[in-house]
Amino acid sequence: MVAKLALSSLLWGTLTCVIACGGNARSASPSVVQSEAGAGGEAGAGSAAGAGSTAACPNGDLPGPALAATCPASLPEPGSCCGRVGLACSYPGDSTSHVAAVCIDDSVHALFWGQTAVVDQLACSGGAPVTPLAAGEPCAGRQAEPCPVHDLLTPQGLLNEQFATIVDGCGGLPDESSLEVEFDAGCATGFSAQLHGATDASPLLGCVENALGALHFSCADGLACARVERSTLR
Repeated sequence: MVAKLALSSLLWGTLTCVIACGGNARSASPSVVQSEAGAGGEAGAGSAAGAGSTAACPNGDLPGPALAATCPASLPEPGSCCGRVGLACSYPGDSTSHVAAVCIDDSVHALFWGQTAVVDQLACSGGAPVTPLAAGEPCAGRQAEPCPVHDLLTPQGLLNEQFATIVDGCGGLPDESSLEVEFDAGCATGFSAQLHGATDASPLLGCVENALGALHFSCADGLACARVERSTLR
């Protein structure tokens, strides 16, 4: 259930960011990975302003009669026209993230390319002391939490969502707060908390610690950190 909830929320959040964050991704060269970003209405067919529309794309261009339905060799300009709704294309980045372009139907424009940065590897910030997890079940004997990555969903992104689901299930974070957890070989080894306004954080932290200590996170194999935060200032 954790993985299913995480998959739905991250894909929806990613496509929302694709629309809103258009001009911030940097250009990149092939290799290109093509997939389909199926996320309900945002990547579904059938609005009047989508395929076959005479509406303009956000950059002002009108869709041509022979738009490519496969990934371009280089990162497309955000807001430029594309040919198949839901087409998702990944382009190389650096060691921590890469750039993705998704063909979007927003019901207003012709189909157009959006861009977003996709996190591949997160480093813990070290902004608070790390509390080691209490000794429990050895890592190899813990229940495995699967890692159903899909399209724009990377192991790091899903791991963050799985961690967020645990924190929410334990009562959630106060405003302007964050939690980070360190991993080794897929198992949590310690966590750090920056909690503001919490009079007694021990129930939340104890619940999170118990949940982390019972699971081997398949998504965390090869990763070092996951983070969840709650802010009303962004």
